[in-house]
Amino acid sequence: MKKTSVIFLIAFIIASSLSYSQDKVKSDVFFCRMDKDKILMDENPSSDNPNYNFEERYKKIETLVNKYIGKDKQDEKYYFNKYISTFDGLTGMKMGDVFYVSTHNKVFKSEIKGYQLYDNVPIGYELNPVLDNRANLTEDTVDYNNNIMICSKHKNISKINYKTVSDKEVVAKVTAFLKEYEEKIEYGEDIYETVDDQAEIKVFEANFLNSDKKEYAVSYRKRVAFDKYASGIFIVSEIGKIAKTVVEFKTEFNYYMLLGTVDYNGDGQYELVSESGYYEGIGYDLYQNNNGVFELIATGFYWGV
Repeated sequence: MKKTSVIFLIAFIIASSLSYSQDKVKSDVFFCRMDKDKILMDENPSSDNPNYNFEERYKKIETLVNKYIGKDKQDEKYYFNKYISTFDGLTGMKMGDVFYVSTHNKVFKSEIKGYQLYDNVPIGYELNPVLDNRANLTEDTVDYNNNIMICSKHKNISKINYKTVSDKEVVAKVTAFLKEYEEKIEYGEDIYETVDDQAEIKVFEANFLNSDKKEYAVSYRKRVAFDKYASGIFIVSEIGKIAKTVVEFKTEFNYYMLLGTVDYNGDGQYELVSESGYYEGIGYDLYQNNNGVFELIATGFYWGV
């Protein structure tokens, strides 16, 4: 199979995991991540542009790769310390654009200081804006989630909270409704019982609906076949009732799982940071409550085999 065919296949898989809420992706918030000592931003250009042309973008990036890395592609990265005209149509970020970077332990002001060509194997090379690492962050090799950040145009963005609720009684109360869903799961014939196949349930407390009562975000993920998962994300009241469904509970190729919460614009209502993927792929999503409907407002750093 030709490389371009492989890339189009991967692009299709990624697109299928983003099949809803793409029209709500915002331009004031993005996913960022550590790459060694650099902070990369993913603009995820395909998610909010109805005129997005994957093949045209691929050809432009291939031209950059051939010129700056070489046709033999021996190097996986190339860093640019300035904007060049070839970037037109590949990035909307300019040198000096200001963002506020939210991590699990701090928020700091930064700005675009360059761009990096990066080989996101097996998808291929991508062009990412690079933010000034003035907080001297380093890549976390123990807990990769700590490398995922939210970059916002709003200076009053909160820190990302990755800590789940630890009170066992509370967790039991607000997740009891999941039993009804579990009873309806259909397992594949190729499922095998290992620790990895146990359900992963996460609970976070924050203000999601402005109800003036305690609210909890609950996610469920369980592998039920080699290439299928049962998963769903909900907002649950303090008495254990589902208040809102963020991602419908389904058994399918893709899965969805909470990672944390963040108030990206400082309005007091928290957004949901989640992971979505499949058996050999992963990416990150940010959901916001818009008049009672949770919409996908940012996505980034999708990778898949």
